[in-house]
Amino acid sequence: MIKYSVPFRGRLPFDPFEVHLTKQLARVGIINNDYESLYKSVDSVYGFIGPTPLNGGRSNFNHEILQRDFSIALDNQIKVRMPLTTTKATRDAYEHATTKDVLHFLNDYKGGVVVYDDKLANWIRDDFPNISIEASAIKCLDSLEKIEDALQTYTTICLPVKMSKNNNSILKSVSDKSRVRLFATNECSYNCPKWTCYHMISRMSANNLLEHKGDVEKMAEERDNYFCSKSILNKDGTQKYPRTDWWEDGMLFDIDYLHSIGYSRFKISNGV
Repeated sequence: MIKYSVPFRGRLPFDPFEVHLTKQLARVGIINNDYESLYKSVDSVYGFIGPTPLNGGRSNFNHEILQRDFSIALDNQIKVRMPLTTTKATRDAYEHATTKDVLHFLNDYKGGVVVYDDKLANWIRDDFPNISIEASAIKCLDSLEKIEDALQTYTTICLPVKMSKNNNSILKSVSDKSRVRLFATNECSYNCPKWTCYHMISRMSANNLLEHKGDVEKMAEERDNYFCSKSILNKDGTQKYPRTDWWEDGMLFDIDYLHSIGYSRFKISNGV
């Protein structure tokens, strides 16, 4: 059976858990007002449950998954996962009180994390045995060797967006497809040549909590230094890292085909 990991980024403040889930699943063609049936299509939800200097990938200062959502998720065998996708984990960031609060909470609820840094994955595995650990798509596991190696370390792994299209020979050769997640929907990293945002958000998250320590002016200055690779220009004003708009290759991948070759775990992207 096909199962989806659903994003909670951009959740409207007063949207109940099931209403947000309904909106996101509609993006992959699942229209169902019977919530019990709807829940069966979901293996996990992902979003922020608290601040931590280990955040990376996407800037966030809000709780997207609330404590009241956990009981609904648990009752329906849906795992709650938080991205900890800093590209450079440090022991100080790991030992920070906010990080430990998040990890203890997830460990109590048998939740999960999405991780980029292998050493962070090992720290969490050693200290929080109830937490499942997924390799982030930004690890760019785009070869059979990388995929098989990551399967030795992580509970599950998520392949980069581009692997959901035109990578038949690699995808068919993976030894344990049941632990591999593919993107169901397209997003901006699909054809981005630089991925500057992930490194910048990693630095911003660490600095805000470890150095700025809540100083609003310094945090605002940190945010002002953020930029997408599309905004990097040559001296003549042309883009240094040009790319076509990612949606030109379609918003939805061929999920039925990917399922037919052995894949059942899919990720709905944040849609940016």
